Amino acid sequence: MKDLIPIKVENDQQLISARDLHKGLNLKKKFSAWSDQNFKDFEEGIDYTREPKGYLVQTGNGTIKAYDDYFLTIDMTKQLCLMSRTEKGKEYRKYLIEVERKWNDPQEVVKRGYAILQNENTQLKLENKNLTVQLEESNKKASYLDIILGTPDALAITQIMVMVQ
Repeated sequence: MKDLIPIKVENDQQLISARDLHKGLNLKKKFSAWSDQNFKDFEEGIDYTREPKGYLVQTGNGTIKAYDDYFLTIDMTKQLCLMSRTEKGKEYRKYLIEVERKWNDPQEVVKRGYAILQNENTQLKLENKNLTVQLEESNKKASYLDIILGTPDALAITQIMVMVQ
């Protein structure tokens, strides 16, 4: 299956750039007008997230300009494809249904879960190693203090202060 549109995975969720979708659907309406009109029935934070200056475009003179972008869930993207009423919209929607089917395949779900657990395991091992080093340093200090405090001839700091004054 040919990739029709880039899909980014973040927090175990597939997301699609609204600007990439708009461009891919070959819509004649300007992006800002299209998004204002079509995002009304969707909720920010649930159906899409805004990414300020997240879309970079190289202009004719070679400079790079940053535009705001939105990352859409697969469900919202499919609905926008339907709303476009274009052949490209139908093609994208079919593609997204197939992407979603593969994403939800039990083997793929297990693979993603395994990868998450491996990552957590690696982080816990690193944290454990750091805590072990801290414990070893604390034990050295405690052993030294035990030696000092266990010496019968040792003077307490308050006794030394009295003698110095």
